[in-house]
Amino acid sequence: MKLLTVKEAAAASGLSESLIYLWTGTEQRLRHIRVGKAGSRGSIRIRLADLEAFIEEQTVEPAQVPKKRSAVGTFRHIDPRRSGRSRLNASSN
Repeated sequence: MKLLTVKEAAAASGLSESLIYLWTGTEQRLRHIRVGKAGSRGSIRIRLADLEAFIEEQTVEPAQVPKKRSAVGTFRHIDPRRSGRSRLNASSN
């Protein structure tokens, strides 16, 4: 089992140390081990396998782009007799 320091984890992943600290600290998103005596913050160690799994979980698949629709006929369901314009035109005549 390979345990990485925050600096090594940052280098291995190509991310910043501050981001690794954020994920292991306040956000508690990245699985890690704290080594040290009870009551102290301890030293953070991250398993290489946990780091790789976490990064894989963050992968976002590309979105499906909807087909473009023609603007012609988009509002066919609107009855012009029921729109406000037809009443305005009728009152001005």
